[in-house]
Order: sequence, then structure tokens, then C-alpha cells
Amino acid sequence: MRENRVKAALRAGKTVVGVGLSIAVNPMVAKALAATGIDFLFIDNEHNLICPDNLRNVVQMARACGVSPIVRVQDTEYNLIANTLDAGADGVVVPRVTSTAQAERAVSYAKFPPTGVRGCGTTAPLDFNRQQGWDQALRRLNEQSLVVLQAESKEAIDSLEDILQVRGVDVVLVGPLDLSINLGVAGKLDDPKWTAAVERVIEICMAHQVPTGIMLGSPEALRPWWEKGMRFLVCGNDYVMIRDTASRNVEEIRSYAGSNCEQISE
Repeated sequence: MRENRVKAALRAGKTVVGVGLSIAVNPMVAKALAATGIDFLFIDNEHNLICPDNLRNVVQMARACGVSPIVRVQDTEYNLIANTLDAGADGVVVPRVTSTAQAERAVSYAKFPPTGVRGCGTTAPLDFNRQQGWDQALRRLNEQSLVVLQAESKEAIDSLEDILQVRGVDVVLVGPLDLSINLGVAGKLDDPKWTAAVERVIEICMAHQVPTGIMLGSPEALRPWWEKGMRFLVCGNDYVMIRDTASRNVEEIRSYAGSNCEQISE
């Protein structure tokens, strides 16, 4: 059975790097991004309405390319978590977790009995291979599925010690923008209040030996947090890369074309 290499790497204390997929959720885009050498695709189904068929196709393309598809769901609901894993995702990212009850539900919905309550009705996570022993297969799937909880508020951080008592939480991921909004410093990711909150997440998680991560737009922005111990790094997304690359190309052409290059758009 296929190994979740992201989960294995994190358990070994290694760094994993992913890229966000948000506005161009397409199997060919997934294949192109897989060719860059990333470890995982962070497929955002919280802020984007991805139809189930398209989500499954992107997830399966990532798997075929040897990249872990990890999907952010919309909420702590059984159908959202279980159906995403049924499509073949290696893991789920659950937003806005602020209590042990939410963490327990998230883990329970991601795991088959006796660990959780997830029903079994798909072979996509098994790459459509016929199973001779379901006990072993389901045990292996429980071991391999990755459960990532997002810390996006002061309430979440205040409850984090208790949340990490829940067995089965694999990663805590900081939601940088939402955390800044919750702290009253919207978008100010250099504010001391925000920095202290993120450092507190790392401190608590290190004490519980749970990896931490964050989503930021560039390697330079991620580096200080890697140096502080974060190992689950999401560097930009398709929108940021398309916008920034196109902007840079246009600016460079206009820099040498000068007055011969007229800007007709407003």
C-alpha cells in the first residue's frame, strides 16, 4: 500500500514543502506543479467551491505524480472530511479548530473503526487495488491519513495544550491572515502581537512533539519560521505565482521597451 511520505518525513523531523492550489484546480495544473519537486499540494476547498468530480481528478493526478494531495475542507463535518479522504487525499486540513471536541471529531471522521467512525465505501485511497484483508488495509489507512488542524485565533492558542491531548493530531498549521485579523492587527504579519502568538504555537507543539507549519507567500517569509522549528511549509499558491510572474514579466519588458511600450489597460 502507498506510503504517505509527507507524514513519514514529518515523523522523522524533516521539512516538507507544498504549494497552494486554489483558483486553477485542474489535473494538468496539478501535474505541472508536481514536476517542480514539491512534496504536497495544498488544495484549498475552504475558500473555493471545487466540484467533487474535479477535486477527485486533481487528487488522483497528484497521487499518480507521486505528490501528496492534502485538502483543506470547509468545516469539521463528517461528509466533508470523510468524502475528501474517500477521493484519495492523503490528509485533510481542518480550519477554525478551537476545542478538544472539534479535534476529536476531526480525527474520528478521518479514521476507520475502532479509532474513528469513518465508513468504508471507496477504493480510491487504495489506488483501486483489490483487498484480500480489509482489517490490515483499514489499519494501514488509519496510520497513513494525515490530520492537520489550523490555529487561527487566540481562542485556539489558549486551548492548544488541551487540543494536543487528542490522539491522532499530526500537524498544527497557523492560518496567518485569520490569526492577524482575530488579534486585531489584520494583515500585519510583523506585528509583535502576531509574532508572539505564532511563537507560542510552536512552543506548545514542540512540547507535545507535534509538527507545526504556516502558509506564506515566499521562501524568504518562511525562512524565519523554519529556523524557529516549523516543518510543514506552504509556499504561495497558484494565484500568487500567476500574478507575480506575469507582473514581473510585464514590468521587465516595459523597462527596456520604454516609451515604445504603451500601457493601454487601466
